[in-house]
Amino acid sequence: MKLINKNKVCRKLLFLIIFSSSIYVYCQPVLPQRSITVNATQALSFGVFYDRGGGGTISVDWQGIRSTTGGIIALPSYHGMPMPAIYEVKLCQGRTISITYPETSTLTNSDQHSLTLDVGPTERGGYGAIFATENDCNFITILRVGGTLRIPSNTPIGEYTGTFEIQFNQQ
Repeated sequence: MKLINKNKVCRKLLFLIIFSSSIYVYCQPVLPQRSITVNATQALSFGVFYDRGGGGTISVDWQGIRSTTGGIIALPSYHGMPMPAIYEVKLCQGRTISITYPETSTLTNSDQHSLTLDVGPTERGGYGAIFATENDCNFITILRVGGTLRIPSNTPIGEYTGTFEIQFNQQ
């Protein structure tokens, strides 16, 4: 009789040990921080150029390499160097980010004349590109963005400015 009672007690203890250890096995870990920080640290710039007539395009890729078509001539200048837009992205735990942006934006001068800017591509790809960030919450992932400026013939001389929006969606 005592042996049967001991077996029942041992079974109950074994059941409790297994049950309590399974609680720990099936618990979810604490989810990592999901805050994202994005800082625009450099604006997209096409540098100094002029139109010989007939218009054309000037492009700056995500590496800062400038090219032209049509009558557009790029001039070397220390004052107006071509530069891609640069964003610093900080997101913890190696999550992925997708980027979206409008295909075009408008630049205007002080007299309200306008030029069309084709946004992109970025160093991580074009519209809808997905990329991962580092696991370290203090690591900054750099995103460089280029663009193409379409210049119609007879565009007035001047400084043209504008903005474009990039959305960073964490996944």
